[in-house]
Amino acid sequence: FEDIYSATKDSMGNWGNVQMVKSLCTPGHESVLSISEDGRTMIISKGENNGDLYTCEKGLFGKWSEPVSMGKNINTGSRETGAFLVNNGKKIFFVSDRSGGFGGLDLYYSERRSNGKWGSAVNLGPKVNTIFDEDAPTVDKEGTYLTFSSKGHKAMGGFDIFRAKWDAANQQFKNPENVGFPINSA
Repeated sequence: FEDIYSATKDSMGNWGNVQMVKSLCTPGHESVLSISEDGRTMIISKGENNGDLYTCEKGLFGKWSEPVSMGKNINTGSRETGAFLVNNGKKIFFVSDRSGGFGGLDLYYSERRSNGKWGSAVNLGPKVNTIFDEDAPTVDKEGTYLTFSSKGHKAMGGFDIFRAKWDAANQQFKNPENVGFPINSA
């Protein structure tokens, strides 16, 4: 089973001893999917309910809070397998194979409301999602580029890495481009 561990880097760039974060670990699966830019919010996946997403907040003394479910707008009876926080934890891009998608795993986003709850999940649409699986979303700091893996589009074989640019005028990501060889291969 997966568990969560941490290590601290010293001023010389050397990593210290690896330690299990016991407060976040159970006999089941837990894995870290994303940590906000400011290092205060972490998204973890737990093996419950096909893999649900939870948030943990870092306290004043560096201790992580108990995991809190991201709620029904994010978690469903389907798989939620990947996530990436942007805007210091105010927006999340995530992966789900929930009904109503384009097929397989699709990419979605949700925004955190002022009350701390997550808004409705919005599918990124047919320019990003295909009838095949999309996974592992990341977004650059400026919110200009979405990078993800996909078995669809013009893949060389299996999961390839793609990059799509944000089109502010149309409020959607443009057609993804395969980052090509040598990153991707057959």
